[in-house]
Formats: sequence, structure tokens, C-alpha cells
Amino acid sequence: MFNPRQAETLSACPDTRFFLGGYSKGAMLVHHSASKFSEAQKQAVLGIAVFGDPDASPKGVGAFQGLSNSWPMENPVHVSVGLTTLGTMATPGANVFSACQPGDQFCDDGGIQGLPAHLSYPTNGDVILAVTFLAGLVPT
Repeated sequence: MFNPRQAETLSACPDTRFFLGGYSKGAMLVHHSASKFSEAQKQAVLGIAVFGDPDASPKGVGAFQGLSNSWPMENPVHVSVGLTTLGTMATPGANVFSACQPGDQFCDDGGIQGLPAHLSYPTNGDVILAVTFLAGLVPT
């Protein structure tokens, strides 16, 4: 959800663009904020990166609970790493990066044994992939 400072910045500088990101429940917050964004706010979101997202796949915790898989941006094009090949990062027009490691207990139904996979995102290289992905979305 846009905080007051972001909304103020967007109002004063309508060409401003933002990146959104979240890990685990924070990723779910990104999904669930979609209905609270105005059209102008959605248009201002340049890209999204999420990690260990319970709404990421049909095997995730969020899917079992019937939770949202919407994104707070115009025309989202989703790429995944971890559960698919990294080649999907070359998807034309992609603007949503989602990392779900195999066996992650929250996004891949890995059960209690999946906690190490869920905690691996800061050190397994996915953050670097996400930053590289998002940097590629910045207009030159």
C-alpha cells in the first residue's frame, strides 16, 4: 500500500516510479494491497520483487486459503525463479519477479522441513537476481 509520503511524492511528481517488494507475509501484503491502489498509483509501479510468497503457486499456503494472486500494477507479467528455470527472466515485458525455492514450506508446500529453504533468500543469490531484474526495468 502506498504510504502518505509516497502518495505525496507521486502527487508532486507524477512521473515518479516505484518498486515494490516483500518477503513471505510481506509478499502477501503486496498482493492484498492491489485493491487499495488508485489507477495512478498502479501506473507508478515499475516493478515488483517477492520472495517466499505464499500466493506464488498452487502449492503455496495462500492458494490453499484462497488468497489473492493479484498485483498492484498495470499489466503485470510474472516471472518465477526457483521453481522454474532462470531462462524465464528473459520473458518479454516481465515486471514481476517471484522467487520460490523448491521445498519452501510457505510457497512450495515443503512442510516443516521447508523452513531452511524459506530462510535462504538473503544468501542464495535470489536477491541479486531480483535487483538485476528490477534494474533492467529502469528506462534509459
